[in-house]
Amino acid sequence: MYVLRGIRSGLDFILGLIGGGLLVFTTLLIFLAVVQRYVFNDPMQYSFDLATLLFAWLVFLGLYTADQEGSHLGLDVFDGLPRSRLKFTLTIIRSVFEILLSLFIAWIGFKLVQRSGLQIPSLRISAHWLYLSLPIGFLLLALSRAFKMTEFIAQRRR
Repeated sequence: MYVLRGIRSGLDFILGLIGGGLLVFTTLLIFLAVVQRYVFNDPMQYSFDLATLLFAWLVFLGLYTADQEGSHLGLDVFDGLPRSRLKFTLTIIRSVFEILLSLFIAWIGFKLVQRSGLQIPSLRISAHWLYLSLPIGFLLLALSRAFKMTEFIAQRRR
């Protein structure tokens, strides 16, 4: 259990740094693009595509952080039940379903990455970099749900 907590806190820290960096960089990029376009009348050709790429990564990496903080929309029907074997069983079934659904979406995302042969013209990079954010984000979400399920089971045993 201590090993999982260490992995989880390390992942929280790394994704927090990456997410914060992406947010700051995207904000600065959009600000500079607006200034460049409207003050200097010289638009940056790549700003829209780069902002889209960074925003996609911010959103999909944010799935993990939002889940860890309990910020996702959800139904808390089981949370209102008194502590019982039924609540435990339903919560585990829900968690397994959420993990499987996240893994399925990640698999679909990897298929999308494989099928994409496009290039982002203004950045001169493959569109794989954009589409890869989806499966990685959902793999991280599945990992987050697995952490939470493990923690829930450990609490039940105490």
